[in-house]
Amino acid sequence: MADAPAPLANRDIARFAALAPDAVPVRGPAVHGALLAALAAAFAALADPDCARLVGPIVPGATLARGARVPGTSLELDPVAAAFSLGVAVGWHGGREPIRENLGAPFALLDYLARRAQELGRPAPTIDGLLAALDRAARIQTALEAEPGYPEGAGSTRLAVRVASAAIAARLLGGGIAAIAVAATDAWREGVPPPHPRAQPVAPRLTWTSAEASSRGLACAFRALASAGAEDPAAAAPERERPDGGEDGGELARFFTATPPAIDLPDALERFAASLEPWFGAPRRAAILSCVRDRTTFAAMPVHEFVARLVRNA
Repeated sequence: MADAPAPLANRDIARFAALAPDAVPVRGPAVHGALLAALAAAFAALADPDCARLVGPIVPGATLARGARVPGTSLELDPVAAAFSLGVAVGWHGGREPIRENLGAPFALLDYLARRAQELGRPAPTIDGLLAALDRAARIQTALEAEPGYPEGAGSTRLAVRVASAAIAARLLGGGIAAIAVAATDAWREGVPPPHPRAQPVAPRLTWTSAEASSRGLACAFRALASAGAEDPAAAAPERERPDGGEDGGELARFFTATPPAIDLPDALERFAASLEPWFGAPRRAAILSCVRDRTTFAAMPVHEFVARLVRNA
């Protein structure tokens, strides 16, 4: 009888997150469809006043000029608050799809980083980078939830989201393996509440547990990068492993084989187009749809330019 595989460690997660872009083939159409389906869900949810009340800064009025924006609103927030706000809208009507659950952190962070890059005259992150980040976060979440020792119970259901979002966000912030592992460890140590009737989530909270997990993962990443200080450039350079994750990839093979459920792109496009109707006039809707229909063109678009099309009063 074969020995059971060793449990995945935070360093395994960090090594996978730090792999070079070409080392992990992105499931392009599936991730593209999942992104559009998630945004369609967000636009639909924002029409619900109960959802809209949770969207925005925790402290009323605490906005951030040139911060991260929340699609369907005119809000500009710090990236952690924006990640929570988008996550609430995306998950308001349910849906346990990993890309949807992790969307808040990389989407908000890359909009923020792209706007900063624009101000500094540097190349801005593109949608291609967002799709790759979402794909890796989904693979990490899927692999963790498949682990034999993954904790059970309502209080632990979003632990994998928090860890996945933390690891990917730390990489997007320029962290190497050490910093990513610190972010993942911090996300794990946030802990799982003990099983106790008084500690079980109340019904309203269940609508935003994934949003909180992804945004807290982003906060863990910011803390990890701040505490790491200046990294050795070689340590932060993308790792190169075998593309299939085998042999040289060791434990990383489990991330390569973790394939979250695919989203049908034509169906997602249809839902996304319908969701724009209440929010934007015909010219804006046409401009948005023209940039998302062709995946090659869409992938090359800077993140902040795409987000600018999705905000109100832009």
